[in-house]
Amino acid sequence: MEKSKKMELEILVAIRNNPKTPADEFYIIFEGCWPQYRAVLSDLYNKGLLIISPHEMIPGLNRLELTVTGKRRETELLLERAEGLSRILIILKKTKKLRTAIQKTASLKLMQA
Repeated sequence: MEKSKKMELEILVAIRNNPKTPADEFYIIFEGCWPQYRAVLSDLYNKGLLIISPHEMIPGLNRLELTVTGKRRETELLLERAEGLSRILIILKKTKKLRTAIQKTASLKLMQA
């Protein structure tokens, strides 16, 4: 998964997992890398994937919320990431099988010698 999509997914998941975090404190979640994430967050807002809505618990504060489109995009990115991880897992399993086969062959050769 490319870096921009990874950052996009991280932001969407963070919004979903932190519904009570005030919008003006959201940067704390991404402390060290906030300038990069802020640009992606702005892009997501401009695309209509999230909105700023009133905070239920604290009047006067706003919070970030995913729109239907934002939830759909989060699902797409999660599926894409899962597919990528599945491909990596398949490669690792094949590598393990190959390594096991090589080790067995080496053991047989040592036993025959």
